[in-house]
Amino acid sequence: PAASIAVAASAIALCFVAVAWLAYHEGRRRGQSDSARDRDANNDGKAKTAKLSSDMHRTSSNSEKDGTDTPSSPYASLSIDPIGTLHSIYRLCVGTPRQGMLAPHSRGIVTFDETKVSKDSILELQHYSHVFVVFIFHLNSNGKLPSNNTPGDDNNNSGGEDKNGRKNKPKSRKGQFTSKIAPPSLGGKKVGVFSTRTPHRPNPIGFSLCKLDKVVVH
Repeated sequence: PAASIAVAASAIALCFVAVAWLAYHEGRRRGQSDSARDRDANNDGKAKTAKLSSDMHRTSSNSEKDGTDTPSSPYASLSIDPIGTLHSIYRLCVGTPRQGMLAPHSRGIVTFDETKVSKDSILELQHYSHVFVVFIFHLNSNGKLPSNNTPGDDNNNSGGEDKNGRKNKPKSRKGQFTSKIAPPSLGGKKVGVFSTRTPHRPNPIGFSLCKLDKVVVH
């Protein structure tokens, strides 16, 4: 009986070893297959990106040669319909914290327009901890101030020269945005507008992650 038990135990051990060996090699095979698939997808993505870049460069070069404009996107002009109003405790930019985490106890209220948003639209929203809020910087002055970096119009594109032969600065177009910003944290150093959190952007759209306290349905 003891010998039979030993033989049975050995057989079970061999079965476990065989299963482990098969599982190891199966996992390795799948890993190699996944790696090859990821490598092919990466190479395909690189090839498509290179082709897209080449096509865009070719289109731009042809437009410059022909004197024609590059075909515009079907969304060259996009209309946004506000669906609510954001009420903040801060009324002026002066005194408003640069980031929400600098004033964790400050609160705001988003009120939806009932004629555009039904109550079903916020169903189960109260179960989430945070929400993304997309809003408009409605007090921006982008459309009122000229840019200091944009060439002038067709009648004065080069700016001309003054009576002493010095080149004048080109006139600015209305409605353009400033391409460089001097953030307060950089001590006067200017960087590109897209490297900052300035509200004065080509499109005055803001995007914030906000902690959700509660949802009230009237």
